[in-house]
Amino acid sequence: MGLITWIVIAVVILSIIGQGWNVFASSVLRGAQKVIITVRPIIDDSTKALNQPLDNLTNSIQSILNI
Repeated sequence: MGLITWIVIAVVILSIIGQGWNVFASSVLRGAQKVIITVRPIIDDSTKALNQPLDNLTNSIQSILNI
C-alpha cells in the first residue's frame, strides 16, 4: 500500500481512539447524509435526462423487431 493509504489508516485509527467508536460512527453517518443530500438531485436530474433517449431507443428496437 502507498504512503497516503497508511496515513489515512493511521488518522482513522487515531480519531476512533480519540473520539470513541460511537462519536466516530455518528460523525461518519452525518457526513454521509450530507453527501447523499448533495448528490441526490444530480442523480435525479441524470435519470430524468436519460429516460427519454432510452425510451426512444427501446421503441425503435421494438419497431424494428415488430414486437
